[in-house]
Amino acid sequence: MYADFSRRLDEARDKDVQAIEKISEEIEKISAPLTSEDVEIEMLKGGKRTKGVVRLGDRIAEFKSFIEAEDVRLKGLWEQWAAVQTEFDRLGDEIFGIDDNGLARTGRFKSDIEELDVQHQTAVAVITSEASSVCEQSLKNMKASERGCTDPLRRKNVLTTLQELDIQVKKDQESLLRSLLFV
Repeated sequence: MYADFSRRLDEARDKDVQAIEKISEEIEKISAPLTSEDVEIEMLKGGKRTKGVVRLGDRIAEFKSFIEAEDVRLKGLWEQWAAVQTEFDRLGDEIFGIDDNGLARTGRFKSDIEELDVQHQTAVAVITSEASSVCEQSLKNMKASERGCTDPLRRKNVLTTLQELDIQVKKDQESLLRSLLFV
């Protein structure tokens, strides 16, 4: 019985030793650094898909450098975005006269445009009234000279001339107003 027990114990010990050796081999495989492993990958080169064998450590280093370069680029883009936002805020303040808190204040551009608009409207009103008074005075003078004319043929010519002048005065007045409005 002792011999049988000893034999079974030796067999169990041999199996345990084999299991431990196998586990040790597997642990070595698992704990080996992957950076030295070669892997087959599919990649784009020149717009075409190609297969190639690369060292995993090299690809990881390339990817890391790519991420670092993109991180630098992203930081630069965020700085540009902040500058654009600041410029929008500044222009908003200048044009609309509103500060960061939404409170109204006088913006230079807006007040300048409003002042120019008032000046323009005033100039248009003055010129329109002057043109109207000149037209009215000219028509009165022409009608008075028409009444003083006794020759029917001459009177007809004067009427035609008055109508033509009236049309021409209206055209001139219209073009003057257009030029003032679109300047």
